[in-house]
Amino acid sequence: MNGLSGQNGDRGAHRPVARIYNHFSAGDFLDIDDASGACTPAPADCKDVAGALAIAHRHGDPIAGSYTIEDGRLYALYWAGGETLVLRTPDARRHALFKRVDERRFTCLAPGLHASIVPAAAHGYSDFRLLGQGGTVLHACSYYALRYQYAMGMNFSAVDEDLSDWDFFLALKEGIDALAMLC
Repeated sequence: MNGLSGQNGDRGAHRPVARIYNHFSAGDFLDIDDASGACTPAPADCKDVAGALAIAHRHGDPIAGSYTIEDGRLYALYWAGGETLVLRTPDARRHALFKRVDERRFTCLAPGLHASIVPAAAHGYSDFRLLGQGGTVLHACSYYALRYQYAMGMNFSAVDEDLSDWDFFLALKEGIDALAMLC
């Protein structure tokens, strides 16, 4: 499965709610339906540009977030309606993380929300965990983090970038950390 399936069955009712980009390539746009989680490729004439904007500052932006595909499974992080930060996981769960109160204030929608990334047992892999109240694991996965380090190290086109510009899960963790400070 490539993460693009999951249409809600009524193709006429499918409406994209958010445009998201491939976090690794900063292109390959998808439209994601927040109600169903279904994704469709953006129209071929899409002229959008993702830009290097952290998720904490992307609310209200025409490009509402990003996605990654790890082991054939889609993960998406986006602002639904410009107001609610949502993480979609391959198990078809919709995690509402933060809600925008105003331009500088947010409400955390998952008490105790935080994330961790630690090296995994397998070389080059990292373990990502999304945690809630009392350390309850909301989602966990292992991913090949070394490819993002290699890609960043081989990119000589941009001077002002960091690993979170390449690594979706690191960007997710940093976004949670930044927004938690604004709650």
